[in-house]
Amino acid sequence: MTTSCPIEFLEGFPKAKALLLWECPKKSGGVLALTTMMYFLMELSGYTMLSLFSTILLFAVIASFVWASIARITNRDDMKVPLVPELDEKSKIELGNKVQSSFNKLSVVCNKILTGSNPWLTLQAAGFLFTVSKIGAFFHFWTLVFQGVLLSFTIPKIYQLKKTEIDQMVGAGRTQINAYYMVLKGNVLGKIGGGKAKAEEKKQ
Repeated sequence: MTTSCPIEFLEGFPKAKALLLWECPKKSGGVLALTTMMYFLMELSGYTMLSLFSTILLFAVIASFVWASIARITNRDDMKVPLVPELDEKSKIELGNKVQSSFNKLSVVCNKILTGSNPWLTLQAAGFLFTVSKIGAFFHFWTLVFQGVLLSFTIPKIYQLKKTEIDQMVGAGRTQINAYYMVLKGNVLGKIGGGKAKAEEKKQ
C-alpha cells in the first residue's frame, strides 16, 4: 500500500517549504525563536486575540493620523503616509488564479471528507478534529497557535529525515484501520440491506 507524503502540500509554496524544512537553518531558527518570544509575551500580557488586534489597529490609526497631520502642517512631502496600493489588472488576475486554484484544491479535499468517498481521509479528519477539540479544552488560543507553529517546524523535517520508517509505520496502521473499517462497513451495510429487504417483503 502506498502512503501519501504529509508534506506534499508544501510543493506549491516553495518559500514555506524552504522555511519549514530548515533549508536555511538561520532563517528558520530565527522565525521560530521570534514566534516563541512573541508567544511568551502574549501569555504574559494577558491579551485576547480580539483585544490585541483592536489595540494594534488603534495605535496604527492614531499614529497614521498624527503623522499625516504633521506632514500637512509642515508641508513635508517626504513625510506623507504611504497609501495602501490598489491592485492593477495583471495582479488581480494572478491573485484570482492563485485563490481559485487553492480554493478548488480545498474543495476537492472537503468533498472527499464530507461524502466519505475516501474513508481513510474522512477518518483522519474526524480524528484530527476530535484531538483538537480535546486539546482545545485545556489550552488557550495563543497556546494552540504556538503549538501549531512548533509542530509545523518539526513534523515536516522529522518526516523528511525518517521518511522510510514513518511510511512503513503509517502503512501498517492504515492497513489495520482499513481492515476494521471494512468489517464495520460490512456489518452496517448488511443490517441496512436486511432492513430494506424486510420492508420490501412486507409491502409485497
